Amino acid sequence: MPAPSRILIVCRGNRFRSPLTEALLRRIVKNDPVLAGLGLELRSAGPDAKRDQQASDIAFRHAKEMGLNLEAHRATPLAEATDWPDLVVCMERTQRDMVRKLRPDLPVYLLPWFATGDPEQEMTEPFPPGTPTPWPPGTEELFRKSAEEIQKYLPYLVAWLKKEATT
Repeated sequence: MPAPSRILIVCRGNRFRSPLTEALLRRIVKNDPVLAGLGLELRSAGPDAKRDQQASDIAFRHAKEMGLNLEAHRATPLAEATDWPDLVVCMERTQRDMVRKLRPDLPVYLLPWFATGDPEQEMTEPFPPGTPTPWPPGTEELFRKSAEEIQKYLPYLVAWLKKEATT
């Protein structure tokens, strides 16, 4: 497989984890001479995404704390995004399995896999489906944990991309 150049990052609603991961990875790519030279394209999507929704208010706050801006982000439904990538990085097994049904030819990994090698290890879901908004007490801490996990695993994805680019 040639080194990937079009990476799709997937979380359930495309309003927190995937846009945050995309923004963090964009910053890394921009500041890394090896990755910057690869011409990587990054996008994000989600199976439950409602087209053109902005990132969640909590995502905006966490991104701002990290020196990132999610103002331009607009959610994309997964079904509208699978014709484009040559690599898909998901947060949960259900998303990975959906991508595999839509595009069995695509390499699809869970973000923790790049660090652990465990193909079944998922990211923390900050809130279960159907959680009402405004967010219930304690939700902010779940989002913070997810953001920390993204930052923990992202360097391993970066190392994998660099290795793929040189082999």
